[in-house]
Amino acid sequence: MTTIAKKNNGRSSKKNQRSAKDTSAPRVLKSVEGREGSMSSFARKLILEGKTNEEVFAALVKKFKVTKNHRGYPSWYRRQLVIAKLIKADFAEKHA
Repeated sequence: MTTIAKKNNGRSSKKNQRSAKDTSAPRVLKSVEGREGSMSSFARKLILEGKTNEEVFAALVKKFKVTKNHRGYPSWYRRQLVIAKLIKADFAEKHA
């Protein structure tokens, strides 16, 4: 019986490992502000202004030239804001 060698001997690279203090809780968005000019910070600002997912996606297409394969980005960013308690779930549902 032959065995197949595991890549990196079964260990992940250091850049993919989280520190021990981070493993107990998922990463949570701490503020709306991200890197200046990033797609995520732009989308979050539009969501906070009350734009719908379709409006946010249209703005992302125009500014960042994203494709239809990324249509779920506004929902993803909206959910991050709800989890971080920066917006309420009812606000998210109303404007989705």
